[in-house]
Amino acid sequence: MMNKPLSSPLKWAGSKRWAIDVVSELYSPFRHRRFVDLTLGGGSLPLALQPEEVLGIDINPYLIDFWCWLRDDGEMSFVVDNDRSSYNDLRSKFNFYRDDETMFYWRAQAFWWLNALCFNGLWRVNSDGEFNVPFGKRKKARDIDFAAYHDTIQNWEVIHGDFETRPIVTGK
Repeated sequence: MMNKPLSSPLKWAGSKRWAIDVVSELYSPFRHRRFVDLTLGGGSLPLALQPEEVLGIDINPYLIDFWCWLRDDGEMSFVVDNDRSSYNDLRSKFNFYRDDETMFYWRAQAFWWLNALCFNGLWRVNSDGEFNVPFGKRKKARDIDFAAYHDTIQNWEVIHGDFETRPIVTGK
């Protein structure tokens, strides 16, 4: 049974939402086949197409952490005020914990908040790997019902990797 198509919970540069109508028409007879998105990003295509299975790959490990958290848990445990000071504090904490695997769920949620509040939803890191996008000008972060995504993305396999250099081998 097909869930209601969802828009991306992220504002993502390079989104493929512009291609939804064309790809939907081409893909609809194959909806029972696994949809492979080699640059998952904001997930606009698989969220709109609602295939039975998805393999999503992206080179951004924090983006993949976000999708795993959304699929496996999706409970937002904290709120960030929409002001420059709160944003900068969160960005500093994120950079401090960015490689701490014990902070997986927190880091995935912080990733969403940073994306929601940063300038134009950009993801950029400096040469040290630290997220460095400045605070944006949105009046507030979008209200997202993360639970709505849970059923839709249960059959998503998400992998951190570069499709150009890493062979894609999965058990499916």
